[in-house]
Amino acid sequence: MEGKTVYLTYDWDKQDKYGRLLAYVWLPVKVDSETKYVLWNAALILNGYGYAYTVFPFKEEYMEKFRELERYAREHELGMWKKAEGMYDVRIVEIHYKDSNEYIVIKNFGNSPVNLAGWKIFSEGKQWHTLPEIILNPGKSPFIHSGSDASETLTWIRSHVWNKGTIHKDNVGCV
Repeated sequence: MEGKTVYLTYDWDKQDKYGRLLAYVWLPVKVDSETKYVLWNAALILNGYGYAYTVFPFKEEYMEKFRELERYAREHELGMWKKAEGMYDVRIVEIHYKDSNEYIVIKNFGNSPVNLAGWKIFSEGKQWHTLPEIILNPGKSPFIHSGSDASETLTWIRSHVWNKGTIHKDNVGCV
């Protein structure tokens, strides 16, 4: 925007508690020989070069619009939301612990195959399992078994990992 004239508008407070200027930046653009104004703050968020910082309140209509624009940028992997090469989206999607054959299911939500060799799965009870070399293709979901009846290819341990009734998906991780 160097060399361009911009216009600023403000909410009820022109500065935050640190003395920083709080403004909406309007950039004039020519559309069919007519001057229109683009809210630069919104354009940055829409293109993934900013995020909707809504911790401190400002105009409600802008807060909602900024959140919506950020959601769009994230969903379409624009700007800073673009997944870098080598980033993975592997998650635990199910934990089964109600009978003697316990298991967890992980899934590759990414677009590329992931080699899980050396990845660790851990439980709240501090049990760890290091995965062997497994190429996990996009959309695929292997089962990793534990328990006295575990006899599958991917077996964590032949004893029970989970304390029945106390497990929660957030108490399990994959690194």
